Amino acid sequence: MSISPLPAIAASAAELHPEPFWILDREVRFVWLNMAAQEWFGRSERALRGKPLSSLDRDIQEIHDLAERAIEEERTVVARQIRLRSRLVDLHLRWLADEDYLLVCLLPGTPNEASSDHGPALGFGRMLAHELKNPLASIRGAAQLIRNCGGDPEGAEMARLIIDDVDRIARLADHWSGVGDITLKSQQALNINQVVMAAIERIKRANPETLVRVFDDLDPSLPLGSGDADLLGQLVINLIQNAVDACETAESPRVIVRTSYTGAKRGKRSGNPVPLSISVVDNGAGIPASLQPNVFTPFVTSKPAGEGLGLAFCARIAELHSGILDFETRPGLTVFSLHLPQEALES
Repeated sequence: MSISPLPAIAASAAELHPEPFWILDREVRFVWLNMAAQEWFGRSERALRGKPLSSLDRDIQEIHDLAERAIEEERTVVARQIRLRSRLVDLHLRWLADEDYLLVCLLPGTPNEASSDHGPALGFGRMLAHELKNPLASIRGAAQLIRNCGGDPEGAEMARLIIDDVDRIARLADHWSGVGDITLKSQQALNINQVVMAAIERIKRANPETLVRVFDDLDPSLPLGSGDADLLGQLVINLIQNAVDACETAESPRVIVRTSYTGAKRGKRSGNPVPLSISVVDNGAGIPASLQPNVFTPFVTSKPAGEGLGLAFCARIAELHSGILDFETRPGLTVFSLHLPQEALES
């Protein structure tokens, strides 16, 4: 099989593009590389054509694993913030169904830390924290009055839930207003499944009229993680709510929240294992290709009424927990996965 010929100007543009990209066949063998890819691998196209990707040095094993998965499932895979040869990169693997090839692109990684990219989100957070204080106090006071009236157990329980959520929001607001950034104020051993179940319950209470069905698929043997329960809970809530919004127009809209133990992943900065996985799966239309490279950037959103802060917030929380937040998407299936370290055992 040969690649369809490109017009001369398109071929030149591909060859001279400043970022490395290359094409693999179904056997994960090189078919073509642009000049930037040849420089990155340190080998010419002639030397690499027909050679398996696995024949190169072991520090690109993660590219090989992702390529195998994309080829096997015939879909696009995006992985952010992968450390390759002391460089953080975003990896985009796009399946070319008409040609039966995989196009692999390496793009400069967009750091998730609070930097100039996160300045607007942090400024908005400080303002939001300030504006929330008075209405939160009023809501909490009214809920306390309802709870203390007596005579209606169901009403008292609902009031308690309101108070719990108001207190949680107030704690999250304090994270922003205290130092002008999202920080870990507490870190303790956590049952990840409990964090997920609490998030699912809050989503169901917040969306009583939705037709989207939210399922859980939890690993009961999952070891303990560690971190800030409020921040991780809000991260999971954000991911589930995004998934619910994304699949509302699907024929049978559904969201699956899954926990699992995957030992292969490692933190990009620390290099330590991040085996605890929380995945949020939806059957919506998928993330538009134009948004995928910047999906974790503040104010990037496909929602008509969205501010585009939720995923930037999630990325920052993942980083604070020495974790990884990544996604895979195609029409009919989007998966956001949070990978966290296991709780350190006492020796």
